[in-house]
Amino acid sequence: MNRITKGLVYPTNGCVDIHFEMIFGVSADDHFDMIFGTTADDHFDIIFSDELPKKVAPVRVRNETENWLYNARCENYESVLDMVKRRTPFNKRFTLPEDQIMSYFHSFLSEHFIVKNQLKKELDKGKNVKASVVYEWFLQYVVREKYQEGQDALQRSRGARTQSEVTKVKAYASKETDTAYAPVHHIQNLESQGWQVAQVISKTDEETGMQVGEPDYFVHEDESLSLEEKSSNAYMKKLLLNRFGEDKLDMFYSLWLELRYAEYESKKKWANARKVSYKVLTNQITQVREVFIENQADFGH
Repeated sequence: MNRITKGLVYPTNGCVDIHFEMIFGVSADDHFDMIFGTTADDHFDIIFSDELPKKVAPVRVRNETENWLYNARCENYESVLDMVKRRTPFNKRFTLPEDQIMSYFHSFLSEHFIVKNQLKKELDKGKNVKASVVYEWFLQYVVREKYQEGQDALQRSRGARTQSEVTKVKAYASKETDTAYAPVHHIQNLESQGWQVAQVISKTDEETGMQVGEPDYFVHEDESLSLEEKSSNAYMKKLLLNRFGEDKLDMFYSLWLELRYAEYESKKKWANARKVSYKVLTNQITQVREVFIENQADFGH
């Protein structure tokens, strides 16, 4: 009895090759070789193989310093850590809040001590490294970090100072000089220098008359600039007046502001905006920078 079929007439006992020839017009081996670069048998062997390809994890290699620090018992790490906890709060080189000690210590290990492989030379020579030596390196690291923080506006508001400032403060404390050091543009000097940028506003309790919280500073002018920026700009204006005189003050002071806040993406556009040649602009910038460099200690650098 004949059966009526619709669509594709598929052979009852067809093999894979017949199937691919009917569908794609090529043999199975030719089809898989064209797509995967392998024959059909090889392709199915890969798919149904019990051995799946394994990912090879990258091998992490420790340097000599890290091996010394984190040996099987971590004795060296624990020894240095104990010394850091006991001695750092009482050291005389810098002031470091106790809750920040561990942060500085692990930054020292990960960003400096291990990265620079600081113990390699000593260990290669077979020397026995003492925890006290590592602790001394840690102190030196913190001192450098503290001085660098003195160049950051946020850290300066928290009391950080540059090496130059610290040296001058110590000179006054040890009576090597009779003049107490503070940059000319600091807030406490503003009124004595003839500038009063901010009003100090304090809150008091109505019943006791005692001050509540810390005083605030109210600035009438541009709110986008900090008090220290305002005072340093005012101080630079005074320096430029002394150097170039009243006639050239506005030109050089506006150049200082543009230089400080990087208003132009190129000196060519900058020169066009100021209606001077590129050479003249470059010369004027050099003069302003010289004034700043000569007085950079007053700016906290």
